Amino acid sequence: MLRTAGGQKREDLKADEEMLMMRSLRDMNLSKLVADDIPLFNGLLTDIFPKQTSVPKKIYKEIEDRIPEVTKSLNYVCTSKGFILKII
Repeated sequence: MLRTAGGQKREDLKADEEMLMMRSLRDMNLSKLVADDIPLFNGLLTDIFPKQTSVPKKIYKEIEDRIPEVTKSLNYVCTSKGFILKII
């Protein structure tokens, strides 16, 4: 998690570190949780980072554009943003 947050900080030196930590924690853990645990996890993040009310998702343009193409070539159906989030 620290490597991810550090990499994001190196990409944007002016970015708020608290926002980067919250986003890294969220993005690296959400895909590992079952649906019932996501609201609890988000609540914990809100408690830990009360100043961060709307943290944007990190955009992985090249990867997100290729996922439907690759899943189609493997005969998988990729129809939801949730599916793409799980892959990322």
